[in-house]
Amino acid sequence: MNIRRNLLPFAALLALTAPASAQAPAPTLTPPAVLGAARTIQFTATYVKRGHRREFSVAYLELPNKAFVQDADAKTKKIDIVYACDGKTQTEYRRSRGHYTQSTAPASINDADTHTLALSALGDFMDPAAFAKLIYKHTGRMRRHEKLLAAYDKGFGRDAKGQRTREDIFIDPITGLPEKVIFVVLANEAHGVSDIFQETARIEFTDWKLNAPIGNAKFAYTPPATATLYTPPKLLADGTQAPDFTADDKDGRPVKLSDYKGKVVVLDFWATWCGPCQMSLPHTAALAKQYAGKGVTVLAVNVWDKPDAFQAWLPAHPQYAALHFAIDPATVQDKGIATGLYGVSGIPTQYVIGKDGRVMKSIVGYDEGSTALEDALKAAGAG
Repeated sequence: MNIRRNLLPFAALLALTAPASAQAPAPTLTPPAVLGAARTIQFTATYVKRGHRREFSVAYLELPNKAFVQDADAKTKKIDIVYACDGKTQTEYRRSRGHYTQSTAPASINDADTHTLALSALGDFMDPAAFAKLIYKHTGRMRRHEKLLAAYDKGFGRDAKGQRTREDIFIDPITGLPEKVIFVVLANEAHGVSDIFQETARIEFTDWKLNAPIGNAKFAYTPPATATLYTPPKLLADGTQAPDFTADDKDGRPVKLSDYKGKVVVLDFWATWCGPCQMSLPHTAALAKQYAGKGVTVLAVNVWDKPDAFQAWLPAHPQYAALHFAIDPATVQDKGIATGLYGVSGIPTQYVIGKDGRVMKSIVGYDEGSTALEDALKAAGAG
């Protein structure tokens, strides 16, 4: 599952033994196959923001690739998203958009193409290598005297406002099952305080059932008759002439792709609200600096965003000065530059465009440690 916006080899989930005290050294962690050994898994994920339950997602899974997940508004109970995979075909219906998508079932539920909360919320457990990098810590008690059992600290990042953020994942050390993921922001960084965080949101996991019978009928699903089949746009094929376009730079002046004729261009579609986009920008900016003066331009086009959010984001991120920023002036997504001209359905998406103006490579999403962009630049003769 690509978390472009991004069930798991469940053996990565750990059944932990809590340290005897908060001061005890972290134990050596050996992950038994807690969920990996289960044939069926059922659970509920609830999204909580500012103390209010906003959305809940009920999931029924049968490994390796059967699933039925239903998202609903926590207050009205009105269904928003339904994802169903019977092992042969995966279908996702989105009520708010009035359409559904349908494609061949993935070999593993890890690769499900879905926006549902339940599956997306478990993205931290999908990659064993990423999960192994998380740091075990026994927290004892928080300031509010909430007794915690075990936590995995993902480390720090930056949100769209430039604030320092962190995600803490809590695991029940007895069952090895996730309890919650808490999203926090550093509250007093300007004052040199490094350990006071404010919670911005959380996802709570409840109602776990392992190996309870589900039955094949649960995974069968037919979208409402009023829903229309949506076919996502296709990315431009390698070798295609890159369409010219006009965007606005940070000062409102027109910027055209053709302005960079004769150079290698990295065309980066991103948004201020897009978490994976924020994760990818440091890497993209580092390459922009590396190739500065070597015939390479990185044109970072802000899409599907509000102009005010874009303008507020720029001064808060001076570390990305090596990037040439612009914003798509179109207000209708399918008529904008990303979707209308370049077939983009998820961000971040990058195109490497050669000196002749033709597409050399498209890169969707962001995978830490990937050298896809570096390899494409070398193939384009950059530097």
